[in-house]
Amino acid sequence: MKKIENRLSAESDSNCFGCSTKNPKGLKLEFWEDGDDVVCFWDPEWYYDGWNGMVHGGIIATLCDETGEWLIWKKLNTVGVTTDLNVKYKKPLESNSGQVEIRAKINRQIRNFVDTEISILDAEKNLCVEAKIRYFTYSHDIAVEKFGFKA
Repeated sequence: MKKIENRLSAESDSNCFGCSTKNPKGLKLEFWEDGDDVVCFWDPEWYYDGWNGMVHGGIIATLCDETGEWLIWKKLNTVGVTTDLNVKYKKPLESNSGQVEIRAKINRQIRNFVDTEISILDAEKNLCVEAKIRYFTYSHDIAVEKFGFKA
């Protein structure tokens, strides 16, 4: 696996809840490239709980969406916006059981629409979450001009 450089974090105006190291309330996620996949490893903390000891469903959806977006950035060299997010919560994701793995891959691309599949495994490698997310992607030129994308 190869770590993906977080160019957003180096910029003073980036406060991304998912990946900025500067956002004191954020998740501070880091990403790796693993073949065709993008992978994130994350250690849940109690303050991301919904019910005691279980990660909040909204945080889980954010983990999926952020990892999917990094997949778009790395594999397609552009940015995308979420148009459809479908999360299946298969098993509670415990916040006190250690590092989880979030893995994203591209399922298909039709013109500017990219369908991704994301999974979250708990520390024991049990499947807790499956998500299917569709992104609308922009041309590289628009990504640079409108969103400040840096390849």
